[in-house]
Amino acid sequence: NAPGLARDAPLRIIDRTSTERLDLAQEALPGLLPQIASVLVDQVGDRHYWPSWGRRAAGVYRKVLTEIERKTRAGPAETALAEFVAEMRRTVIPTFSKRDAREMVSQHAVTIPVFHTFFADHDFRDRNPLSRRLDRLIDALHAGGVAFDQLTLPLQRSYDRIAAVFEDVSADTDPAATKLQILQDVYEGFFKAAIPDVVKRLGIVYTPIPLVDFMLRSADAVCRKHFGRPLSDPEVEILDPFCGVGTFVSRLLTIGDRHGEPLISDTDVIRKYRGELHANDLVLLAYYIAVLKIEQAAASRGVFENGYRPFEGIVLRDTFSSSHGGRFDLDDNPARAARQDERTIRVIIANPPWSASQKSAGDDNPNLAYPHMNQRVRDTYSARHKDVTGKAPGGNSGGNLYVKAFRWVSDRLGDQSGGEDDRHGVIVLIHPNSLATGTALAGMRATLRDEFSHLYVVNLRGDAYKSGEEFRREGDKLFGGGSRNGVQITVCVRNPGQDIDQPGVLHYAEVPEYSTLEQKFAWLNKLGDVTNSQLDKIPFNDRHDWVNLTDGTFEQLLRICDTTKTNSEVAVTAHASGVKTNCDTYVYSFSRNDLIRRTNDLIDTYEHARLLYELGEPFEDVTENYQLERIKWTATLKQSLKRNRKIVFDERRIREVLYRPFTKLWLYEDDRILSSIKTISRMFPPEREREREREILLIPTQNNRDTFSVLATSRIADLNSMGPNEGGARTIPQRRRS
Repeated sequence: NAPGLARDAPLRIIDRTSTERLDLAQEALPGLLPQIASVLVDQVGDRHYWPSWGRRAAGVYRKVLTEIERKTRAGPAETALAEFVAEMRRTVIPTFSKRDAREMVSQHAVTIPVFHTFFADHDFRDRNPLSRRLDRLIDALHAGGVAFDQLTLPLQRSYDRIAAVFEDVSADTDPAATKLQILQDVYEGFFKAAIPDVVKRLGIVYTPIPLVDFMLRSADAVCRKHFGRPLSDPEVEILDPFCGVGTFVSRLLTIGDRHGEPLISDTDVIRKYRGELHANDLVLLAYYIAVLKIEQAAASRGVFENGYRPFEGIVLRDTFSSSHGGRFDLDDNPARAARQDERTIRVIIANPPWSASQKSAGDDNPNLAYPHMNQRVRDTYSARHKDVTGKAPGGNSGGNLYVKAFRWVSDRLGDQSGGEDDRHGVIVLIHPNSLATGTALAGMRATLRDEFSHLYVVNLRGDAYKSGEEFRREGDKLFGGGSRNGVQITVCVRNPGQDIDQPGVLHYAEVPEYSTLEQKFAWLNKLGDVTNSQLDKIPFNDRHDWVNLTDGTFEQLLRICDTTKTNSEVAVTAHASGVKTNCDTYVYSFSRNDLIRRTNDLIDTYEHARLLYELGEPFEDVTENYQLERIKWTATLKQSLKRNRKIVFDERRIREVLYRPFTKLWLYEDDRILSSIKTISRMFPPEREREREREILLIPTQNNRDTFSVLATSRIADLNSMGPNEGGARTIPQRRRS
């Protein structure tokens, strides 16, 4: 009887999101109250409910975060937070900030009710060491005036909805697995909406199950082939150092080999679960989900028949920092970490973080600093690269987190107290295929063949950075929207019987060109594991190429330029890298007046921080990135602060720069602020900018993914002036015309 609706009007059920269906309902039935329409839509159901929950929860999370920031500036709440931050800095990450702590406790406050709903039969809060420690911090902040119950009240209906959904699946054939999938859907929605910067910085992508299963079966097959032991053997302890949501360990407990036999046998599964499986992760919510997935997988194998036993093999820690003594001092978490560090690890399997670095310092999302791991990469991969190519590696490849991950797992393998003679085992990683194809990683390829007796490489292509026919040959991406990188699986075997004077044997296969995602998975399934005879043995060459092997004649051609300055036989001797700011948002602008305003804001904020630092404020506090509308604390600015360098605005430092192809912007040029400017500024001084002899040619570097091209300009150029791809451009001055 609603006005405007005829009795015989046709009705349609339309698949829409909740918001879209509500709009349609109100348009068709204007007599219904919005509240009734909302209830109607809620009862009809929404297959997109979990992402929408993530967006709502993200909104509440930001309000909780804002309130915590407001209430922890002074008083008991500030003291409680400061104690937690000091504890974290002392035991895990020296750069852990107050903002990191506020974000962690805000995530916990918003999401812990979901875990209470999931664990209706026992209290997750009392079982998990991290949850207990964060609850104590929440109690202290609540006493300091943070009203968590009131702040999370808008989500109460959502919590009830999740509880109702969990009850509805109780009659499913596999209710635990169904609940777990719902839980993961809930948290993926929250991840994307609430903490996208963390996902981007760590390169978090969730590995498709066909890839996980192939890697696990390959690990088992390689262990059997080279050591005569399956993964189920008590001598084979397994670690996932970057476990994410725990997919590798949970699948290990549940899947079978090529012949249908469980990878972990029924007689071994309880022992394996209790002491021979290990995992680490740093992201709070991923850690929570990993615990649930692994425990649910163990329950499906009958591990809990005599009562619940929490999975004690998982540790909340930064794996890279753990190589240098860092660990979280939270309840029994340090004891777990200490036990893991003492174990002899024979198999490491993981999807490590892939991120190279933020594309712009204005993102406020730099990778964490790992000085110890950086030094290990320099001492091994970089040093070997110079041996192989005669020059230091270029670009960002050496700083990619997956490169550090390879170094970490190679060092961790085996018995840490047994010396070099007992460091044998197997490593299985999935990562970008730039390891096989990148020119800047020749030293890493050489080191891997030095350190391991056998390498198995499966190149799955999928490089979405390519274009045209090359792009089509790559086939579908493996991770959908999660990553644009090409993908490869690498299995490294270190056998104690290896002849150390001979390079490791390389076995290689690549998925057929133009393959769809389904075809790639089918190809992997047919391959079975990396011990398949379809993998070809790749001959060794002095340049340590793994693919696109050549006869070496290309190397005899004249070089355009040499960045190492060790080769005098070059076409061009004068050249420079483009401008690199690491803070584009603050020092570039289309408007000169806008740039003046932005730069003054940045300099004023810097000078205020310099004064506080002179007065004794901690360096980490004065450089915390909580005023991003005014300043981004780059490595260069931090170094200027440490050196007590005063910065005064000077309008003469503003100059016009080629920022992108055919796009000029105004730049504030100051080496106390910008990351890399000195060389190109000396080559093209501002006072000679308009002279014809200063016209510039730009060419892509050897690491640039674009097809080779040349661009001419009369202005100095940004590093990415040839296009925002990894590698950048070299700047070459044209000679004076006669």
